Amino acid sequence: MNPETQNILTGLFQNTEIEDFHFSAKGVSTFSRGRWKTLSELSPFSEIDLDSLARKIAENVSAQMGLNIPALDSFFDFDATHRFRAHLIVSPLSVLGTEISLRRLNLSRDFKLDDFDWPEANTKHLVTDFYAKKKNFLICGSTGSGKTSFLKALLALSPIYHRIVILEDSPELFLERPLLSHLICRTQRFGSRPGAFWNLGHLVIESLRMRPDRLILGECRGSEASAIAQALFTGHSGILSTLHAGSAGEGLKRFTALAQMPHLDSSNWGWDAVIFLERGGEGNIRRRVREFLWIK
Repeated sequence: MNPETQNILTGLFQNTEIEDFHFSAKGVSTFSRGRWKTLSELSPFSEIDLDSLARKIAENVSAQMGLNIPALDSFFDFDATHRFRAHLIVSPLSVLGTEISLRRLNLSRDFKLDDFDWPEANTKHLVTDFYAKKKNFLICGSTGSGKTSFLKALLALSPIYHRIVILEDSPELFLERPLLSHLICRTQRFGSRPGAFWNLGHLVIESLRMRPDRLILGECRGSEASAIAQALFTGHSGILSTLHAGSAGEGLKRFTALAQMPHLDSSNWGWDAVIFLERGGEGNIRRRVREFLWIK
């Protein structure tokens, strides 16, 4: 990457109000305060610069982009203070050539439940009480609704002697705790990726052998739901997971579908509570708890 491109990236990434970045042959776009903006003052990056940045990101997971791997989820440490979740697509999957999407990860931010808007004053106290009793939480919302941030706020309530095991497909939850294990999956999305692979379902099985007080599934969106369901059925407590859904009720329905157990309804699951989050309107950076569904 040439020095000019490096300087442009440094200036962009230092603006911490920007949540997401998108780089392509058409130019650079940013997402902040609820809307996308194209930076017309910046010239589009050359394909050489885009390829160089994509290769640098792919190196984090020992991958080489190309026909066998035309898309990749990874992470990108630009420097010691700026880490991003990264998604890459290249030709022939992308008509425009290399495209890079980055989402900022808040490494130093200590999220608290007070950072969220609550529908009623006692709802926060109920959530805090449920968490202290090691209840199982399903946290739902759309992209950017604050699910991961809310998860961090809950984890901050854990006693220091609790053993926490985090399972993710890309590292987003960073905690400084002595009793912490952080497991990352490796997938074969295109069927031809070289090397060993293990999915989130495998990690759930491994984690249950580690005697966790809190088992955290960064995002439930596939077959790992079945493994989590088995853990819920067998009486494990302290399980928390996020899931993309449009409401608390839809979250339970989607989990049922992902777990491939349509004969069960919400009363049969081991979830104790479902929280549905949404982001504020355009220009409002705060997230809010829209629903708190108390199952049992």
